[in-house]
Amino acid sequence: MPTERRLQRGDLVVLDFGARIGAGMSDLTRTLVIGEADGEQRQVYDGVFAAREAALNAIAPGKMGAEIHSAAQRLLAAVGYSCYFAHGLGHSLGGGPDLVPDETEMLVPGNVVTVEPAVYIPGWGGVRLEDVVLVTHNGHRTLTRCSPRLIEI
Repeated sequence: MPTERRLQRGDLVVLDFGARIGAGMSDLTRTLVIGEADGEQRQVYDGVFAAREAALNAIAPGKMGAEIHSAAQRLLAAVGYSCYFAHGLGHSLGGGPDLVPDETEMLVPGNVVTVEPAVYIPGWGGVRLEDVVLVTHNGHRTLTRCSPRLIEI
């Protein structure tokens, strides 16, 4: 959350952007570290990155939103962070299913969804990566062009 505190070396910063052009919408989140990431920051980032990959690999027509959410949730559980995954994996942009635990609607070609796994640890900080994804006839296409790799500035 925004505060008056000045950013310092070692801080994690979550940047969340959106845009709308006519009926089209976009959403993007990236996390950066001021300076060089420490071991714990890299470990959390790598877990969120792997959850993103698991979710992307699960996206295909005929899959329920809950299945995609579950793919990311299982990965975060395997690396010990699922208790810090406090929101749904993603939402629809322009109609169709959300990627949340109770979503039974199935993805169809043409659906556009966000994939945004995140880990927020109280008193420590958080990491989130968000991409926009188009469901295609044979899987998906990631529309986001910004690299998902850790940014250290």
